[in-house]
Amino acid sequence: MSDDRREIAGSPAEPNAVSGVGPSPRASVDGLPASVDGPRASVNGPRASVDGPRASANGERAARPRRRPVRGVAALFPQLVLFPLLLVTVGVLVYLFFIASAQDSRSVDEILRDLEAGGSHSRRQDAWALAQKLNELEVGLGTGGASRYLSADETRRLLRILEHAGSDDELRGFLVDAFGRSGQPEITWPVLGGMLDDPSTTAEVRNKVIQAISLSGHRVAPVIATLLREIETSSAPEAWETRWFAVHAIVNILTRGEPLSPEALRDDELVRLAVRKLRPLVGSPRREISWNTAAFLATYFADDEGETVLRDLLSWDFLDAQRGDGRRELTLDEKETWIEFALRALFRLHGEAMRAVLEEKRNDRSLSVRNVALTCLKELDGRAP
Repeated sequence: MSDDRREIAGSPAEPNAVSGVGPSPRASVDGLPASVDGPRASVNGPRASVDGPRASANGERAARPRRRPVRGVAALFPQLVLFPLLLVTVGVLVYLFFIASAQDSRSVDEILRDLEAGGSHSRRQDAWALAQKLNELEVGLGTGGASRYLSADETRRLLRILEHAGSDDELRGFLVDAFGRSGQPEITWPVLGGMLDDPSTTAEVRNKVIQAISLSGHRVAPVIATLLREIETSSAPEAWETRWFAVHAIVNILTRGEPLSPEALRDDELVRLAVRKLRPLVGSPRREISWNTAAFLATYFADDEGETVLRDLLSWDFLDAQRGDGRRELTLDEKETWIEFALRALFRLHGEAMRAVLEEKRNDRSLSVRNVALTCLKELDGRAP
């Protein structure tokens, strides 16, 4: 559809025009010439548009100019369809080109060789590529029957590279991430545990180490004890992220994302120790720690220590009043995520007793919250005899 604007054909007639006839150069009254100061048509006054209607000599108005013919659909097809389609095609091709350029086709052994021989900048890129490669293999994206994890020899080679990384925190962070995905926790745990024991380890690297330990899934008493120590010793307000990563790592290692059985909750000493240490964190002034811990305890450990917190999180008014760093309000996505998190946790904790709340939330203003409530209700209906 053309955006051209058509001017209105013609313009108002001159102020002095009467019946389409313009004034004489000089009007006379009783045969006397008009005064020099009398009314005249201004030299620079308004005139009829060049293309507009003009008064003809005999007083008849000239015909309006012929209008531009309306363009048909066939004439507009290239402008409305082909040109936008061409732009979209070019954009998709450019996107696919960059995606293909970013993919690394090297094997794990080739990346390790490049890490051993490269400079500082290229080593950071290669360390990142190795972590990405191991992540792809771990989730089953590897091809050609490639192993999901590093061999013991490859893990030791990676360890030697880490020992020579110096103070480059970015490089050490990428290498530590690869360590956590190596599948050789017996080799990597002494190194990662030693980095946590070292007081000179920066907060950035410390957080990466805790995430790597979580990825390793090494479920032994020394690992859990070290992570619990991180929760207790990282008490400074600015170290809240370290505590949060440690809480998440403990839950991930002990549960692997599945609620624990009543037998495990009763008989597993590591589980009982973790629950005792996690309960006080429900009262943390940092909401990321308090809210997550309350949900973790209810979802995976069948513990109701944080039930009051979780019920508060079901309220839109409560979340609307919350303020974060710099007095920032929660976004709509964040509010929805917390409500869904709390709804699932309370459902795991109470089951059928949550039916009334779920029925209320199935009419929530948020579509995603409604979907969670409906999913839980279907699960309840499926349990019914």
